[in-house]
Amino acid sequence: MRASKFFSIAAAAIFILFLTAENLFAAPALDWSKQVITVTGTGFASEGTVNPTRAKFLAKRAAMNEAYRQLAEVVNGVKVTGETTVSEMTLVSDIIRTRVEAIIKGAKIISEREIEDGGYEVTVQMPLFGKSSALAGVVLQKPEKKEPFPEPVPDVLPTIPRYTSSTPIQQRIDIVINAPRNSTVTITKNPQISRYSSAVEFAPMSNNFSLTQLDLPSPYMPQINLPTPSLPQVQVPSVQPIEQPVEEKVSEDISSVESVGEYTGLIVDCREMNLQPVMSPTIQNETGDTIYGDKNLDYDKIIELGMVSYMEGVDEDIAARAGKNPLVVKAVELKKFSSTPVLTDADSNRVLIENKANAFLENLKVVFIM
Repeated sequence: MRASKFFSIAAAAIFILFLTAENLFAAPALDWSKQVITVTGTGFASEGTVNPTRAKFLAKRAAMNEAYRQLAEVVNGVKVTGETTVSEMTLVSDIIRTRVEAIIKGAKIISEREIEDGGYEVTVQMPLFGKSSALAGVVLQKPEKKEPFPEPVPDVLPTIPRYTSSTPIQQRIDIVINAPRNSTVTITKNPQISRYSSAVEFAPMSNNFSLTQLDLPSPYMPQINLPTPSLPQVQVPSVQPIEQPVEEKVSEDISSVESVGEYTGLIVDCREMNLQPVMSPTIQNETGDTIYGDKNLDYDKIIELGMVSYMEGVDEDIAARAGKNPLVVKAVELKKFSSTPVLTDADSNRVLIENKANAFLENLKVVFIM
């Protein structure tokens, strides 16, 4: 009795371990690199269904319901921003909840087939972005007004890329990774050291003085008036401190600095930082300014393309979004629940200067490396 109970428990543990391993190695339902959600539902007809046609119909309907259930679970967990998920938005707004439910029901069937034992399998897919039937059109709200991109941080020199337009993308990324962190360089001027004269100056020590007059008896010697000798003025050296050079900050319009590369896009390396993908990401500088966000972009472009493409490692197909001559920078930290890359002020200045010349941010030519 005990032995059979033990084997039953062991069998159950092995079965659970098998399911866990299967889930670990299964393809993720949410693919940020391809910007799609894909799930597969399996269904069977109810017992006692004799008619084969009806059994197939019931099995397919059960599979569709299972696929919709899985799709809803994935959709509700999608992060719109670092702080907000779709589920939280549906709890706040009945309108959003109704629209999300409708778009789930409208998911596209990409494959279906009969399986053994009279079952049926259906795979459905929903795009995160696109002109129609995309999740973005439901959950991303249009900003009240479009705002211009910020100006570069004053008095901070932009970094100079260490690669040319002919450098392959992989090599650019390697150069950025291996380069020391770009420190913020403030424009200053060093005036010549101002020193006071070291010549010795002498100050008077005392007033003029005279020797004592001698009064002798007249019978012996007439009175003699001696001239009063005067000594030359003596000056005491006056030592004054030497001023140390002072670094004086110069106010300069960094936005007038010219672009250097005719860059076609931006690649931000966020590897080994546990970047969390979201539907509405931003990029900040160390000062705390948002240099790339939905308020700076055309809403219809966001819905159609998404603000960024996420890629693991270097995928040439995904990196192609940034064009043939992308500007590559490395994030120094992540904010907003690890969804927002932060660039040095120097790197962000370079990005803004190059964008002003080539408008790659406006065209959403941005890729994040996870």
